[in-house]
Amino acid sequence: MAFIIGCGRSGTTWLGRILAASEGFRVTIEQQPIFHLVDRMALDFRGRRSLMAHLIRLYEEEIARSIPRTYVDKSHQNIWLAELLLDAFPDVHFLGIERSPYGTIASMLQHREVLAHFQRWQLYPVPNRHIGLASDLVNRYDALPLVAKCALRWREHHRRINELRAALGDRLLVIEYERCIRDLESNVRLLSDFLGREIASLPVDPAPLTKWREILSSQDRCLIDEIVLTS
Repeated sequence: MAFIIGCGRSGTTWLGRILAASEGFRVTIEQQPIFHLVDRMALDFRGRRSLMAHLIRLYEEEIARSIPRTYVDKSHQNIWLAELLLDAFPDVHFLGIERSPYGTIASMLQHREVLAHFQRWQLYPVPNRHIGLASDLVNRYDALPLVAKCALRWREHHRRINELRAALGDRLLVIEYERCIRDLESNVRLLSDFLGREIASLPVDPAPLTKWREILSSQDRCLIDEIVLTS
């Protein structure tokens, strides 16, 4: 079993499709009701442990349906539930993917559901790492530019990936989206070795590597740099 995790718009769906094209895997990509439940748990940490038993049952059902293939779920918000999932499934693997802040944020700005989280922030507990909202920002959060909100979100997910490198050890493989685009074969070999099954290599579209340039202004990039480089 494996979970694909990362910041939204960082290539998690793309990675899921690569695995789905490989015979040894059964992959669910944002499948309901799992995806909705994971999203809810990521946004509201207060209910995580009470909802975990239900999520585990759903995953156990999917694992049973997948035999003899390896089951993989792409609900990227599991980045916030990783330790709980490892407790429930000791043999699990986590596939993390990271994309540059420019590419990720440009994609966020084009995605209505991602932006909706910023508009509904008062429905969630604060601080809220999933949307990148710290307690000291509450009084001025609504006035922040969308680019800033996206950058805060990217930064918190990047920090979380680094936390999980230490917490999960060899249960986590993190790959870089841009490097995958440029050299998919090498990364496919890494994934195959990590998961213990052969993975297909799909055609790659290099356009996402530069598309952000059409979306982000120089001012946007300066603001992103200011935020993501803050420790």
